[in-house]
Amino acid sequence: PILNNMKNKKLPVLIFFLIMYSFINIFLPKCENEIIKTVILILFWGTVLTVLKLTHQFKEYGLKVGNLKDWRILILNLLVIFVIFFNILISLKSRYTPTPFEIIQLISCVFGEELFFRGIILSYFKKTFNKPALNIFIVSALFSFSHIINLFSQKSTIFIAVQLLFAFSLGLCLTAISYYSGSILLTVPLHFLINFTAVNTVEIYIFISLFILIPSLIIIKLREQK
Repeated sequence: PILNNMKNKKLPVLIFFLIMYSFINIFLPKCENEIIKTVILILFWGTVLTVLKLTHQFKEYGLKVGNLKDWRILILNLLVIFVIFFNILISLKSRYTPTPFEIIQLISCVFGEELFFRGIILSYFKKTFNKPALNIFIVSALFSFSHIINLFSQKSTIFIAVQLLFAFSLGLCLTAISYYSGSILLTVPLHFLINFTAVNTVEIYIFISLFILIPSLIIIKLREQK
C-alpha cells in the first residue's frame, strides 16, 4: 500500500530529494573524515535511486537510454566534447590532481544537478507546456540562477556574472541534449568532464559561453522549425 501511494504522489519524492540534498551539502564541509563523507554520499544516492526505482520514475526523469538518432544531438555533444579537450589543452602544465573524495564529491554534485534540473524540473515543464524551446530556456535559466549563491564567495561580481553566463550557455546545450534524447545519461558524464577540466578565468568562460551558446541557439531554432 505504501508503494502504491508513493507512485501516485511524486511531489514527496521531490521534497525528499531537496531536503536531503540540502542537508548533505551543509553537513559535508564540516566533516573532516573523507571516508565518512564518501559513505554518506553513497548512502544518500543509493537511497534516492532506490526510491525512484520503487516509484517507477527512472524513465520519467531521464535515467534511461535515450534516442540518439537525431544529428542535432550529435552536434550538441560534439560542442561539449570540444570544450572539454580545449580545457585540457590549455591547462596541461597546471592541472590540479584532485583527491579520490573530491572526484566522488564532484560526481555527486553533477549527478544531483542533472537529476534535479534536466530530470525532475525538465520533466515537469514537458508535461505542463508543449513548447520545447521555452522549456529548454526556462530550465537553463533556473540552472544558471542556482549558481548565484557564488555571490557569497570571495569571487568578484564580474566573475560571478560571467560564470552565470557560462552556466546558462552550458545549461542550454545540456538541456537541449536531454530534451531531444529523453535521457540524462549523456549529460551527466559531459557535465562532469566540463567541471573536472574547467579553467576558471573570465576570458575562458566568455569564449566557451559564446562558443556553446550560438550553435545551441541555432540548433534549437532549427529543431523548432522541423
